[in-house]
Amino acid sequence: MKPVVKIVILSRNRSYQLAQAVASIREFTKWPYHIIIRDHGSKLTEQAHIAQLRAQDVTVDYTGKFYSCNEGRRKALNYCEPGDFMAFIDDDLKVGPEWLSSMMRVILKRPRAAAVGCNLIMRDRTDNHSSLRYRLGSHECKMKHLGYIGKSQMAAGGCTLYRADALKDTEYRKEFDGGYEDWDQTLQLTQNLGYEIWGSRASLFHNHYKLDNGYELDRWRFNDMMESALGIWDRWKIRTAAAAVFGDLMRMGIKLSKDHTNRIADVMTK
Repeated sequence: MKPVVKIVILSRNRSYQLAQAVASIREFTKWPYHIIIRDHGSKLTEQAHIAQLRAQDVTVDYTGKFYSCNEGRRKALNYCEPGDFMAFIDDDLKVGPEWLSSMMRVILKRPRAAAVGCNLIMRDRTDNHSSLRYRLGSHECKMKHLGYIGKSQMAAGGCTLYRADALKDTEYRKEFDGGYEDWDQTLQLTQNLGYEIWGSRASLFHNHYKLDNGYELDRWRFNDMMESALGIWDRWKIRTAAAAVFGDLMRMGIKLSKDHTNRIADVMTK
């Protein structure tokens, strides 16, 4: 008997995008699943829209307050029993054909796999390293089989399948509430706990990302993201996250604080 996967979606004032995510799961998911929507303090009008999604395959939980992705995903572990599998899906994603079946086939074959990732297709539908082609809605998507991700790569937390038991063994660190908790979590699983991270042929389409102006919805978070990315350097000596945020800041003309300027200079010269 196939295990039921708990699909957890955190959301705040994005009920329209959330409805599209749920619709795509219902259309493309053949593996047994149950969706858990955790609403982090949305407006009443948004809550009314979300309430319409409640059904046999969907549970809606109104938390009444805002949680970061890092803290919100941790709290969602309370829904899990020993041996459970859970998939975290961001509310601005649409899933592709066979997405969950593809990831479950990978994780069930590999006892040391704590997580399985997927191909995240951006708004312009490009993926420079792809070899396989699928159609997601009206969008033609390219994707590849990622294979073993390794010990210094990142599995994006908002589009990844996990063994809940492994995830419960990782440490919650508040400094990553501003972003890059996915880096820290992945590195804890591989470096500290000895698990493996694998990729799959699953594809998810990112619904709001715009390459022409970056993370337009998250501009206000850049200082927090910079601090979080520097935390990855402080803890793991991996500069990728810091370099990515620094590049976006420069491209958008957002000034760094004096402290961040000095710290990023230190990172880039090491």
